Amino acid sequence: MLEVSNLSIHIGSRKLVEDFNASFNKGEIVFILGKNGIGKSTFLNCLIRRQSYSGSISLFNQKLEVIDSKELFQKIAHISQKSISNLNISLCEFFNYSRYPWKLYPSALLADEKEKLNELMEKFDFKIPLDRLLATLSGGELQKALLIGAFLQDTDFILLDEALAWLDPHQKIELLDLISKQAKIENKGIIAITHDINQSLFYGDRIVLAKNSGWEVLKKKEITPDIINSIYNYNFQIVSGDNDFFIKGHK
Repeated sequence: MLEVSNLSIHIGSRKLVEDFNASFNKGEIVFILGKNGIGKSTFLNCLIRRQSYSGSISLFNQKLEVIDSKELFQKIAHISQKSISNLNISLCEFFNYSRYPWKLYPSALLADEKEKLNELMEKFDFKIPLDRLLATLSGGELQKALLIGAFLQDTDFILLDEALAWLDPHQKIELLDLISKQAKIENKGIIAITHDINQSLFYGDRIVLAKNSGWEVLKKKEITPDIINSIYNYNFQIVSGDNDFFIKGHK
């Protein structure tokens, strides 16, 4: 379990998060909804010690600040729109680096790691030769590679910081289906930032509502138009179907 207690985040004199309490479990998908600049990415950075905070963050009852860096990345993987600073490496090299938290130094994949990689590539329908450079991949192909790398990293949690933001609707739904199924199979916790309200309600188990008035976590069945309105300062309405619903905006 990943727990945050009385978490507060300040950037200079600006308060982003104040006294936030939540727990995140393996096997569940939690989406974070909120306006731009509210602190969503900053919050994820706290979970991997890339941002200072006050309060407490614990990972399996161990304080985050005492966990060794390699051990931390054996438990948490992180994908953002800027996850890869160097695209001039091959897929093979990238997947080798995905296993680095479990090794003394980056090295070629072992037999069982290759077997796991092949299994993931098949599930994600990823048929690109491993000698291809990341720089030559399309946006959808690169996101698939990053996700495969995160699952290959074999962590308990995967953090997704708008990782699918620039994909077309078909690619986004395809990858969300794959992430959801694979996370359940491997009992991984997914914490994902998104601006897509409908997809968060469809795929998520719970929703973090990031608001100026305070952050809270709700089950998706508890979400109402008024709650969404309070996040985005916009009037939404729910359109119901036979078994589900979606939110659309109106003035």
